[in-house]
Amino acid sequence: MSAVKIILQARLNSSRLPGKMLLPIGGMPLVVLCAKRAMTSGYSIVVATSLENSDDPLAESLAEHGIPHVRGSLDDVLARFLKATADMNDDDLIVRLTGDNPFVDGDFVKEIVAFHQREGTDYTRSFSPFDRLPYGVSAEVMRVGKLRELNQMDLTPYDREHVTIYPTKNNDYALFISPLDKDFSHLRATIDTPDDYERVADIFDNLDEDPLTVSWQVLVQKLQNLPDAPKFRIPYKKVGLKAESRLALGTVQLGLNYGVANKSGQPGVKEAKNILETAIAHGVNLIDTAAAYGDSEQVIGVSLDTFKKQEISIHTKLAPTVTKDTAQDSVQQSCERLGLKSLPCLMLHRWEHYRQDDGQIWQTLLDLKEEGLIKKLGTSVQSPDEALEALQEHQIEFIQLPFNICDWRWRESGFIEVRQKRHDIHIQTRSALLQGVFLLSPDQWPVLDTAEAQTVAKTLQTLVQDYKRASVQDLCYAYSRSQNWIDSIVVGVETLDQLKENLALFNAPELDNIEDVEKRIPRVDINFLDPAKWN
Repeated sequence: MSAVKIILQARLNSSRLPGKMLLPIGGMPLVVLCAKRAMTSGYSIVVATSLENSDDPLAESLAEHGIPHVRGSLDDVLARFLKATADMNDDDLIVRLTGDNPFVDGDFVKEIVAFHQREGTDYTRSFSPFDRLPYGVSAEVMRVGKLRELNQMDLTPYDREHVTIYPTKNNDYALFISPLDKDFSHLRATIDTPDDYERVADIFDNLDEDPLTVSWQVLVQKLQNLPDAPKFRIPYKKVGLKAESRLALGTVQLGLNYGVANKSGQPGVKEAKNILETAIAHGVNLIDTAAAYGDSEQVIGVSLDTFKKQEISIHTKLAPTVTKDTAQDSVQQSCERLGLKSLPCLMLHRWEHYRQDDGQIWQTLLDLKEEGLIKKLGTSVQSPDEALEALQEHQIEFIQLPFNICDWRWRESGFIEVRQKRHDIHIQTRSALLQGVFLLSPDQWPVLDTAEAQTVAKTLQTLVQDYKRASVQDLCYAYSRSQNWIDSIVVGVETLDQLKENLALFNAPELDNIEDVEKRIPRVDINFLDPAKWN
């Protein structure tokens, strides 16, 4: 019978919430609460901390509460784990926990250990949101021999610091799935920020039960019942180790009055901050902006703290009037306005910038990417022809293009077939409602005469009824979401209520038969599909 030992990882020099391991929760330091709740499993436990002077108070607190600990390198956490397992056999098991996740209890530990033993693998982990568990209700189980094998590999310092990231990156693990009947991955049960601490401490400090023995399931339900808790996570795609949201928040409306259907105008800074934070709380982690979107970059920069910005990917665009002499300034100014050291993704605002000035603008961006100021390069395009050209540039990893339920151009151009050969590229669409035109009365539609617009509008309403959709808006979003060649869809809002409506619509089912929809939509004038051609 294999022995099982819990190794709880802890330190005091957290950059987000320094000293959090000793913050009081449930009448005791956080790290003590985490350790004692895990110990109800009956397994032995050791807290692995560092030899840094800054962790002396942590070691003293653990000793005071009778909790064993070992100390080792601050950055080489793998070495700490090896020290903690020196007395174990290769076939024994360790359970890796962290000292900022107090929801985990003995039953949760025993459940994931039992799952690991049934799977017969070397490594098992929970992995939010893919496990349907709240972020922070997590544990990992690894055979000690596997841990020692990792130590023999030529790992990077980053891999050694994060211990199990190497097998995770290589999909060398069994995924533990929540035993609960609902998806709770939209909730945060970890303590990483002051807001997290206040939320979790309030739950533990107002329990009717013993904080050491209250079940993790009860705690999750209390977390879900908090008045400000998000009720769901929007759909996402798994890309490597990340979950990329299908909904990307467009922020042009946060920076200026935009859109033919915009009746409320640019929101104030407080409203914009609420919009951004509410979107992120529901799993939106792609934010679209541009240097040309008025105050949008500045609004994002002042509304989100450094740590929220690290959890999401902000995609911006080069200034539309850029030249070879101003390209670098445009990038640096976007960094300054957004409050970022580097841009997660920079797009050309127009595809023509790719060849402008004999390609010198593009070369400047390649140089800035090499220097680390840009992480990923992409482009915004207006037409299938431009998009097909962009697909031929291997340095482009992101293309944003216009697409809506009436747009027949992408099917007929052959773009979709070519795109399917570029699995390394992210395709993001915008203007699913054609800048809100589909929500207007047909006599307000541009380009088309009123009779033609009425025919299209009537067809959309009929499809809403036939497919039992909530509205034309729901139909249009569902149509775009059902395209397997589209990774994410930009949706802009002017108000918090609009955002909440869109979040709910993105959580609705996709369309079953998009081919039928496409056959029934009248073919519209190509100029109607391009706002640049509107008068």
